[in-house]
Amino acid sequence: MSGSRTAILLLDFQNEFVKKGGKLHNDVADTMEKTGALENVPKLVDFARKTDAMIIYSPVVMKESGTLTSSVTRRQSTTFHSSEYSKQYGLFTENTWNCEIIHEVEPRNDDIILRDRSDFCAFEGTKLMSELRDNNITHFFIVGFLTDVCVYQTSTAAAKLLPEMSTYVIADGCAAKSLDKHETALEKIATKSVNVVSASEAESILAECAASSKQSLLDGSDDWLMIEKIFSAGGVGKNESMDVDILRSLIESLHSDSSILSTLTDSLEAFGETEISRAQMHKILFQRKHRSGFFENFPLIILMSYLPFLYSVSTRIPFIFIALEITQGRGRELWEVGVVLGTYQVSRALGNLIVVMFGGKDPFKRLQILLSCTALFGWSFLALFGRPSETSPFSFTSYLSETDGGGNGSIMPLFALFCVGLGETIVILQRSLMMETAKESPSGIMDESLVAQRFSYQYAFVSFGATCAFIVGGWLYTSR
Repeated sequence: MSGSRTAILLLDFQNEFVKKGGKLHNDVADTMEKTGALENVPKLVDFARKTDAMIIYSPVVMKESGTLTSSVTRRQSTTFHSSEYSKQYGLFTENTWNCEIIHEVEPRNDDIILRDRSDFCAFEGTKLMSELRDNNITHFFIVGFLTDVCVYQTSTAAAKLLPEMSTYVIADGCAAKSLDKHETALEKIATKSVNVVSASEAESILAECAASSKQSLLDGSDDWLMIEKIFSAGGVGKNESMDVDILRSLIESLHSDSSILSTLTDSLEAFGETEISRAQMHKILFQRKHRSGFFENFPLIILMSYLPFLYSVSTRIPFIFIALEITQGRGRELWEVGVVLGTYQVSRALGNLIVVMFGGKDPFKRLQILLSCTALFGWSFLALFGRPSETSPFSFTSYLSETDGGGNGSIMPLFALFCVGLGETIVILQRSLMMETAKESPSGIMDESLVAQRFSYQYAFVSFGATCAFIVGGWLYTSR
């Protein structure tokens, strides 16, 4: 549910249905009492407001001579008795008490009221689709009347039009002309990729979405966007400053050990002002600490030049040595050189994959030492068992055969290079450079453009090392 946004749609919560004196009140009064919709929905709306859910109203507003229509009814006249209401006049007449939204769920300034609806489906003739898409709604809850007409048509349309969004119908927030019709409709709704839940279950989902949404404030690589998210969560306008106490309350509500929040908390203690602007927050979180002097820059020099060069040389020269060993020392074919080197390359890729998947935040301490010991084992095995005792490792002296005097050594011991390759992981150098760069930010958030620039230096020295290695290796190959 990371970054989830929620919305509740209230269908026809108007005096015409809900209050005594409404022309349709008697149709739903008994079922509404049994489901507890009038008690459950106002409580749910209040709870949803606290979680920053969108509250959307879809009332029916008609001319005195107007009638309700249904796009579904026009195609399928037997759908859930909706034709009963399409023949009635004088319902939900504009500018009358009957048409008003009930005071228990009265809209507020930030709520959305869908106008121009004259269809049983709330998507027809309204901006409901664009509101849900533009606000990236991921969880959509529906309450209202009637369960077997408007609720059915709107919920099934939502599931069809926006399949990536989770749609919910709140069973005890709806009503129909009878409890049997209400329950039958819910059963059919549940077969249309719509979740049928209770009001208490909806509250749990809303709370979970709100928690994940708050945590997502700290996600993303754009630092200014991150700050904008924090200010939005505090209910602060675009050109306004945030009250420091509100910011503290927001930090406490997140219950997170994020470095961003820790930096903000520590900085607020010494801030000394009652309000904080976006520019001030950006300075606290992201203003880079520039390095000065040789010793402060020394770790970067090592990580961007010396170690990448050494890594490249140490992983390329063995190519030439192995080719010489297999062809001249052991008298084998070139395709066997390819098999051994292919195995070696696969192990190098596998070593990087292991570090990425299981290395965690500090892969050097967690895995690199172990992988380096594996590589040491591979080299030791080659030194001890790779050649006959009378020859030294990689001496390129031909094996002597009793029959023809030529070399005919086995290449099987050379597959120990698989263990060697596991220890040759470039991602360790990359991760180390990222961690070193993060130290320059107060909140530990890396400047991606700066990291990319430093990666380019790393790869420049990797390329330089590879060039040197192949020049030396080529000279060695030709001289042998």
